Amino acid sequence: MFSRQIIALNKRLGGHSVPSLARTQRIPRRMYNFASHQYASCFGNLPSPNVERIRQHAITYLEQQFDRKIWFQDPVVTLLNGTQLRNGTETDTVDAFGRVNGRIIHANPAEVEQVIQHVTTYQSPYVDLRAKLTRIEEELLTDHVGFLIGNQGMDFQKQDGVTEIEEAIMANEVERRMNGKSVLMLTMILASQP
Repeated sequence: MFSRQIIALNKRLGGHSVPSLARTQRIPRRMYNFASHQYASCFGNLPSPNVERIRQHAITYLEQQFDRKIWFQDPVVTLLNGTQLRNGTETDTVDAFGRVNGRIIHANPAEVEQVIQHVTTYQSPYVDLRAKLTRIEEELLTDHVGFLIGNQGMDFQKQDGVTEIEEAIMANEVERRMNGKSVLMLTMILASQP
C-alpha cells in the first residue's frame, strides 16, 4: 500500500517543483510517519506539528534567503568552547551524488588532541540539561526550520525535509518522556542505596 502511495505522489508531482506544488495542491496529512498506530498509542498524546507552517517556512527560505555559496564562504569547522578550529586541511564537501556543495576544514592533529582532551576531562556544572536542551530543540525546529529543510534539500538532495521535521518533533517528545523516566528511575535507585 505504501509503495502505491509513493507511485501516485510521483505521478501527481509531474515534474513540478516543491514550491509550485505546495501553492497549487493541498498535500494530505500523512498517517504513517511515526511508526504504527499501536506503537504510537503506547506513548500517548504526541504533539501534532503544524505541517503547513513548516512547509511554508521552507518555501519562504528557499525563495528569499537560500544562498548556494554559504558553505563555500563559511566552511564547516570543529568548534571547541565556542572557538572555531581552522588550522587544519580545507577540502570539498559533496552531496549524495558526489557533486561539490561546499567546503570543510578538518581539524589538524593538535586540534583533534584538544577536542579529545576536552571530551575526556570535561566536568559539567549542570546535573540536568533536559529543560535547556528542550528549548534549543524547540528553537531549532521552529525559528530555523526553513533554513534546515532548505539547505538539506538543496545541498544534500534530501527528499522530504518536512516529514523529517514532523517526525523529529514527535520523536523528541517521546525521547524526553523516556529520558524523564530514566532519570526518575536512576534517582530512585540512588536514593535507595545506603
